[in-house]
Amino acid sequence: MAFSDVTSSITSLVGRNAEGYLAPFGTMMGTSMNSGFYRKASPHKLLGFDITFDIAYGLAPPGQTTYDFVIPNDSIGYSFPFQFPKSYLETTQNALFSSNELLENIPDTEGGFDDDEGLFQDLELGFNLPLNMLLAVDDTKPAQNILGDSTTIPLEFDFGVAGAELFSQIVDGTWLVAKEIDGIGKPYEVIDKNSGLSTGLIIPAAFDSATFRDDFAANEDIMGTLESALEKMNISLPIPGGFGHFFPANYTGVPLPIAQISVGLPFHTEFTARGLPVALTLPNFGSIQYGGFGGKIGISDYLSDILYKSENEIRRSKSKDLQYIIDSQPSDIKAKDVSKAMSYLLLQEMDVHEIDSLNYLFGQGDPAVVIEIQNRMRDAQIQLESKPKSKKKKKKKKFPIDLSLGYYTNDLKLDFSGAYINSNNRMISLQAGKTLNLPSFLSFLGGFGLYAGLGFESSDLNLGYLLANPLAYGCFSSSGTTPQYLEEINKEDDCDGTNQNWTTGVPTDISLSFPGDNTFRSLVGARIRILFVDAYVDYNMGNSNNAINAGLGITFR
Repeated sequence: MAFSDVTSSITSLVGRNAEGYLAPFGTMMGTSMNSGFYRKASPHKLLGFDITFDIAYGLAPPGQTTYDFVIPNDSIGYSFPFQFPKSYLETTQNALFSSNELLENIPDTEGGFDDDEGLFQDLELGFNLPLNMLLAVDDTKPAQNILGDSTTIPLEFDFGVAGAELFSQIVDGTWLVAKEIDGIGKPYEVIDKNSGLSTGLIIPAAFDSATFRDDFAANEDIMGTLESALEKMNISLPIPGGFGHFFPANYTGVPLPIAQISVGLPFHTEFTARGLPVALTLPNFGSIQYGGFGGKIGISDYLSDILYKSENEIRRSKSKDLQYIIDSQPSDIKAKDVSKAMSYLLLQEMDVHEIDSLNYLFGQGDPAVVIEIQNRMRDAQIQLESKPKSKKKKKKKKFPIDLSLGYYTNDLKLDFSGAYINSNNRMISLQAGKTLNLPSFLSFLGGFGLYAGLGFESSDLNLGYLLANPLAYGCFSSSGTTPQYLEEINKEDDCDGTNQNWTTGVPTDISLSFPGDNTFRSLVGARIRILFVDAYVDYNMGNSNNAINAGLGITFR
């Protein structure tokens, strides 16, 4: 695309067609931008971080290279001259005066009376006809979207498509005016041109609606004149082709470079930021700029804290049971309290057979043995304090796999030097992973891990550009290097001067927003670490298209 003219294609489209043309591109960009946020499920430890660089290659949605082109309903304006000579007035029914005598008392459009062949009415009637009545789509040539081939389909004016509609529109529209005109749609009272008094003569209406339509149908010049006038307007809409031919066969896609940093925060959380803060200029293309942020929380860390309390915590808790037996009054001690204290001693690998026997007697109702139980507990505590402490700490037990819940959002802006695209993407994901233990002969590797995820995502595409609207006329100045539209002039008669010309192409601001087809995604990936360097690759599967992501990074903690 860097060597194509994508701007001219975008600016030649309007409304729903721009959406159909660009929607697959928005889906691809959304898939790419939502890739590479993580390569392991567990968050960094506090103040641990990584710096990574990814290439996310969004694959084109399979088979989605065409769309249904919609002919816009914008109207072409044209005028129809309705001219009615005085001689067409119905005067044969009046026997008192000849037709010429009557017509001499009827003024013509020039204000005179003597010209019997003058025009009784001369009206310029304006009409509008939607483009979808003038043009038709060739079903054998589907419109190509931005990922399709370069085939451009011109929609030429075809009078045969709209002839019947034009005839009905002109007849009905003209009759709405003519039926209110005396002498044409109403009777006409003749006034003496000299005295200004009524002659008492009434000229009946020349037409009713049926005879008016028949008269039009019999006039072959009307449709011929209209056809030639519209053909001279050169009404045409080009349907632009796509840019899929720039990509290798079966590998259509868009590569997107992504720089990212992630930092570990308290409470098993992690913050991530990514993007390109400064716009990158691409030759013959425009510029690209993007950025995003998000984070995740380690679910498995909390599950480990809940399910697997450390032995130190257990011992600390149970040591209170031993201290309770030693410090309490004999009358406050019960047999179950002694059993709890014995459990602690068993954890410390102490012999509790004698205490257990005494506790049996205590449970059978002999309170005198409580003093002996307390003495034996004191002796056990002294032995524990005299034992050397183990230097080896047992590893904290963890949940068998890493689980995290993440949320990420990012924005992409493409500037085509005349058109822009903003893509807003969001994703919530459930991440899972496992770091595998390697054999001793591979100890130089920092680790090997597998990861996967399920996510719900969305993307919106916002498109803005200045359309050189071929349906509207305006006054342009060509004195500069680029023709400039003069907004203050909106009539052809006022468009004069050496460097000014009246032509089609009045600029129109277009602003569109439509969603990408991104709702659900899953991914699988693998990573390997050598010292502080991570290398990874994953495959992202969406509901309409997929993406491959690969990258390198430096990781600490």
